Amino acid sequence: MIRMEAYTNEASIQDIDALLPMVQQHMTFIGTPKSLEKTRQILLQSLWPGHRTVLFVAYDEDSMPIAFAFGNAGFGLEVGEYFWINEIHVEESQRGVGHGLKFLEWIEKWLAEKNIHYIATMTSTGNAASQNLFRKNGFCVEKVMWMDKDLT
Repeated sequence: MIRMEAYTNEASIQDIDALLPMVQQHMTFIGTPKSLEKTRQILLQSLWPGHRTVLFVAYDEDSMPIAFAFGNAGFGLEVGEYFWINEIHVEESQRGVGHGLKFLEWIEKWLAEKNIHYIATMTSTGNAASQNLFRKNGFCVEKVMWMDKDLT
């Protein structure tokens, strides 16, 4: 991993076409497969002005994306400003060599520079690799019940 970037608007994303297949692969893995065009549309729309979303991308020495994370900033009465990681993905060929840990550490530093000092996420109970990544980086495992409702 040679370079990491944080994108807060759609116009600044470098070579989105190289990134989209990895994002699409992740969406399929988590059970919400989308076409490349739909993936592009959702990603770009999420970074419109006024949204408090961030797309983090790690690149290799050839400037090809090897990892991404996506999330949004919010505000909670108990913690103040926080960042929620919605998605994080490291290319399979890049796993197990510390890239995920370095990437997550870089994200935390970037957030701290923006005065965001609390970060949270969730992962599937069956995703041991993700759980291990977060544990290695000092995340606490909490017992919660996730509740959601589709309003469409």
